[in-house]
Amino acid sequence: RWKSIGLLNIQRAGLGNFFRFYHFHSYRTLPKLMEEEKKFDLIFLDGSHLYDFLTVDFFYSDCLLKENGYLIFDDFSLPAIRKSIHFILHNRAYRLATEHMGAPLPLWKQYLVHPTLFLRNPLRAISYGPNLGRIFLDYCVLQKISDDRRAWDHFQPF
Repeated sequence: RWKSIGLLNIQRAGLGNFFRFYHFHSYRTLPKLMEEEKKFDLIFLDGSHLYDFLTVDFFYSDCLLKENGYLIFDDFSLPAIRKSIHFILHNRAYRLATEHMGAPLPLWKQYLVHPTLFLRNPLRAISYGPNLGRIFLDYCVLQKISDDRRAWDHFQPF
């Protein structure tokens, strides 16, 4: 649909040497990168927006991401992506990297931008606390604090 404009823009910006494009689904590509023992400072996720696919993408991306690296989720306004991020923030050693996310929108602008979100469930947004407006940026940046050191039975509700 976008006719590979993103790839063209990477080339125009002179970043082609820092970028590898794989024309396969992430659930096929990410395990291969693990086999190659690759590690990355930044991973941008913009694949399937289904919760189960996001879970697989996060699992492999976490294995590939260096400590203190950044994981960016596109389309943060979608429920499955927000739910995935809730899981990560409650159960994994990640933090919301708000310094890389831009300023939150004032509440009145949020109502104008996404009135249907508030009409469907006006109280749900309260769970985002001071980061409420950030759900309208359409991307979310998480920073990996450390590799996974959870106990085998760890689980925090999210």
